[in-house]
Amino acid sequence: MVLKKSQARKRTVKAKASPRARAESSAISGPIHTRRLGYALMMNLGTRPEKRCTWNCIYCPWKTKDQARCHPSAPGREEIIEELSRKLSESRKQVDSVVLAGISEPTVHPEFAEIVEDVVRLRRKLGARWLIDCISNGSALDKEKIRKACDSIDRTWIKLDCATNKLFKSTNLPASKLTTIEKQLELISKLRSPFIQTTFWRNSRDSELQNWSPENLQGLLEIYARLKPGCVHLTTLRPSSVFSKLRPIYYENLEAFAQRVGDLGIPVEVFP
Repeated sequence: MVLKKSQARKRTVKAKASPRARAESSAISGPIHTRRLGYALMMNLGTRPEKRCTWNCIYCPWKTKDQARCHPSAPGREEIIEELSRKLSESRKQVDSVVLAGISEPTVHPEFAEIVEDVVRLRRKLGARWLIDCISNGSALDKEKIRKACDSIDRTWIKLDCATNKLFKSTNLPASKLTTIEKQLELISKLRSPFIQTTFWRNSRDSELQNWSPENLQGLLEIYARLKPGCVHLTTLRPSSVFSKLRPIYYENLEAFAQRVGDLGIPVEVFP
């Protein structure tokens, strides 16, 4: 099912604080209105204020400090759950989702699985109805402990922008040179019910470094059909002087592609 334009944009409200300010001040940001997940609390499990990620995507405003393990200065399990409890109690509006995301890859945190357990336990204790989401590139899904943690929450959104190995390596820039798109798909398929997020962009200077192309679109459709995700979220870049060569995709084009995804029997939403 493809949501109408008005439905998809209901949630689009700009946050008051900048991403950098939120990352430096707290392990938990919000609640804030998000484009995709409603009124949400965002849990940054990385080192503050530096980004620690196993990828270094060309459109990410945060440059990866270290593509290895999460630094010891990252927030600990007890700190995170205490702050989450406080934020929930202080919120004047009903929270729709608690999101493990932030500026770093959440699954590189050494206590990721335990933090997930704590969040699940807290929701049960409070009798709350908010969803638990995780936004990840899926690079750690080869670890059973991580995989089980991801399967224990409502939705694990896996990043999937590219259908070819060449484009994947040149634009998502994974840390390991041995990583291929096929290996990435094998990891995603290990999840019980993956959810997919795809970001599209054009490159005004180098067409080889853009994923909005007939070849990549067709390849992604084939991958979606193979993975059978619970839902696909299609997004694009926001206009930015930081990435002047990278251009967003018009809503009408995203909607047309979404229709092709919907024709596969896969739920899909568009967030321009």
